[in-house]
This record gives sequence, structure tokens and C-alpha cells, in this order.
Amino acid sequence: MYEAHALLRWDVRAMTAEEKRAVWDVLVETCGAHPQMWDEFQLCFPECTEFRFQGDLGFGGKVWSIRGSVYVSCYPEDRTLEREALINAANLRLSEVTS
Repeated sequence: MYEAHALLRWDVRAMTAEEKRAVWDVLVETCGAHPQMWDEFQLCFPECTEFRFQGDLGFGGKVWSIRGSVYVSCYPEDRTLEREALINAANLRLSEVTS
């Protein structure tokens, strides 16, 4: 178990404070993340590899940092055309601020 956990950590993308803030701004502006969750986000992400921010993507709204990529998703059963559009817009912006 420890070895698998260590491998996941090894794949985590390092972020500067500016990148982390830019990711958070995308989540708030594009996906309706609650601004008051910033303190928790900055303590946990990207080291935790996933962060549940919920917002306009419902309970399963998460941002991921895996294998060098940062992206958002939601539970498949919660997907709607509106949420799909939010996810696509957020992922485009995230690719810009983390490249």
C-alpha cells in the first residue's frame, strides 16, 4: 500500500503559488466553487491529487492533478449539457494557466 501511495505522489505536478491561485480562480469563475474554500484548497492541492469543490458541478465536482495534468470532472450520473459545457470551459482555461 505504501509503495502505491508513493507512486501516486511521484506523479503529482508541482505548482507555484501563482499557478495554484490561477487554478482556484478558474474553479470559482467557471465552475462556481465556493470562494471560502480557498484556505482548504491551498493546503491540500495538488498533493492530494483530487479536491472536491462541488460548486456548479454538483457534489462530485472535483479538480484533479494526475500525471502532470490538471482538470475538472463530475460524477457521470450528474452530467448534463450545461455541466459538460462548464467542464470543457474550465479544462481549456486550466490547460492555459498550468502549461
